[in-house]
Amino acid sequence: MPARLGQATRIADSDAFSPLPTYLELAMAAAAATAYDGTNSKERRALLSSLSTVEKLIAASITALALYGFILIGDGLYIKAKAELSQLHLKRAFAAEPHVEETNPGHWRTSPQSPK
Repeated sequence: MPARLGQATRIADSDAFSPLPTYLELAMAAAAATAYDGTNSKERRALLSSLSTVEKLIAASITALALYGFILIGDGLYIKAKAELSQLHLKRAFAAEPHVEETNPGHWRTSPQSPK
Protein backbone atom coordinates (compact mmCIF):
# COMPACT_ATOMS: atom_id res chain seq x y z
CA MET A 1 0.00 0.00 0.00
CA PRO A 2 2.75 2.52 0.67
CA ALA A 3 3.99 2.04 -2.88
CA ARG A 4 0.65 3.11 -4.26
CA LEU A 5 0.63 6.18 -2.08
CA GLY A 6 4.07 7.25 -3.40
CA GLN A 7 2.95 6.84 -7.00
CA ALA A 8 -0.13 8.97 -6.39
CA THR A 9 2.02 11.70 -4.85
CA ARG A 10 4.36 11.71 -7.88
CA ILE A 11 1.43 12.00 -10.27
CA ALA A 12 -0.01 14.89 -8.28
CA ASP A 13 3.39 16.61 -8.24
CA SER A 14 3.78 16.26 -12.02
CA ASP A 15 0.34 17.79 -12.57
CA ALA A 16 1.35 20.82 -10.51
CA PHE A 17 4.13 21.78 -12.93
CA SER A 18 3.40 22.89 -16.47
CA PRO A 19 5.92 22.53 -19.28
CA LEU A 20 8.55 25.23 -19.64
CA PRO A 21 7.77 28.05 -22.10
CA THR A 22 9.38 27.92 -25.53
CA TYR A 23 11.84 30.48 -26.81
CA LEU A 24 9.15 32.06 -28.98
CA GLU A 25 6.83 32.48 -26.01
CA LEU A 26 9.62 34.08 -23.99
CA ALA A 27 10.49 36.43 -26.85
CA MET A 28 6.86 37.46 -27.27
CA ALA A 29 6.53 38.11 -23.54
CA ALA A 30 9.70 40.22 -23.54
CA ALA A 31 8.48 42.19 -26.57
CA ALA A 32 5.13 42.82 -24.95
CA ALA A 33 6.78 43.92 -21.72
CA THR A 34 9.06 46.43 -23.46
CA ALA A 35 6.59 47.65 -26.11
CA TYR A 36 5.90 50.92 -24.33
CA ASP A 37 9.38 51.52 -22.96
CA GLY A 38 10.30 54.19 -25.53
CA THR A 39 13.04 56.70 -24.83
CA ASN A 40 11.87 60.18 -24.13
CA SER A 41 13.19 63.23 -25.93
CA LYS A 42 15.45 64.19 -23.02
CA GLU A 43 17.34 60.91 -23.35
CA ARG A 44 17.73 61.43 -27.11
CA ARG A 45 19.15 64.92 -26.64
CA ALA A 46 21.45 63.61 -23.94
CA LEU A 47 23.57 61.75 -26.49
CA LEU A 48 25.77 64.71 -27.38
CA SER A 49 25.23 66.66 -24.19
CA SER A 50 26.73 63.84 -22.16
CA LEU A 51 30.04 64.16 -24.05
CA SER A 52 32.74 66.60 -23.01
CA THR A 53 34.02 69.26 -25.38
CA VAL A 54 37.11 67.23 -26.25
CA GLU A 55 35.01 64.15 -26.95
CA LYS A 56 32.72 66.20 -29.18
CA LEU A 57 35.73 67.51 -31.12
CA ILE A 58 37.08 63.98 -31.51
CA ALA A 59 33.69 62.73 -32.73
CA ALA A 60 33.42 65.64 -35.17
CA SER A 61 36.95 65.01 -36.51
CA ILE A 62 36.24 61.29 -36.96
CA THR A 63 33.05 62.17 -38.83
CA ALA A 64 34.91 64.69 -40.99
CA LEU A 65 37.65 62.18 -41.79
CA ALA A 66 35.08 59.54 -42.70
CA LEU A 67 33.28 62.00 -44.97
CA TYR A 68 36.58 63.03 -46.60
CA GLY A 69 37.41 59.36 -47.14
CA PHE A 70 34.09 58.79 -48.87
CA ILE A 71 34.75 61.84 -51.06
CA LEU A 72 38.17 60.48 -52.02
CA ILE A 73 36.71 57.07 -52.83
CA GLY A 74 34.04 58.70 -54.98
CA ASP A 75 36.64 60.83 -56.76
CA GLY A 76 38.76 57.77 -57.48
CA LEU A 77 35.79 55.88 -58.86
CA TYR A 78 34.88 58.91 -61.00
CA ILE A 79 38.40 59.13 -62.46
CA LYS A 80 38.45 55.38 -63.15
CA ALA A 81 35.06 55.56 -64.89
CA LYS A 82 36.13 58.59 -66.91
CA ALA A 83 39.29 56.81 -68.08
CA GLU A 84 37.31 53.72 -69.11
CA LEU A 85 34.83 55.89 -71.01
CA SER A 86 37.60 57.75 -72.84
CA GLN A 87 39.20 54.44 -73.84
CA LEU A 88 35.85 53.33 -75.22
CA HIS A 89 35.51 56.56 -77.19
CA LEU A 90 39.05 56.19 -78.57
CA LYS A 91 38.38 52.64 -79.72
CA ARG A 92 35.17 53.75 -81.44
CA ALA A 93 36.92 56.69 -83.08
CA PHE A 94 39.74 54.55 -84.47
CA ALA A 95 37.28 51.89 -85.60
CA ALA A 96 35.21 54.50 -87.48
CA GLU A 97 38.23 56.19 -89.08
CA PRO A 98 38.46 55.54 -92.81
CA HIS A 99 41.37 53.34 -93.73
CA VAL A 100 44.02 55.36 -95.55
CA GLU A 101 46.74 53.72 -97.61
CA GLU A 102 50.12 54.13 -96.13
CA THR A 103 52.21 56.67 -97.90
CA ASN A 104 55.86 57.30 -97.56
CA PRO A 105 56.07 60.47 -95.48
CA GLY A 106 59.60 61.12 -96.64
CA HIS A 107 58.85 60.66 -100.33
CA TRP A 108 60.57 63.95 -101.17
CA ARG A 109 63.83 62.45 -99.92
CA THR A 110 63.65 59.46 -102.20
CA SER A 111 62.63 61.36 -105.32
CA PRO A 112 65.41 62.22 -107.70
CA GLN A 113 66.71 65.67 -107.15
CA SER A 114 66.98 68.04 -110.01
CA PRO A 115 70.49 69.21 -110.77
CA LYS A 116 71.25 72.79 -110.05
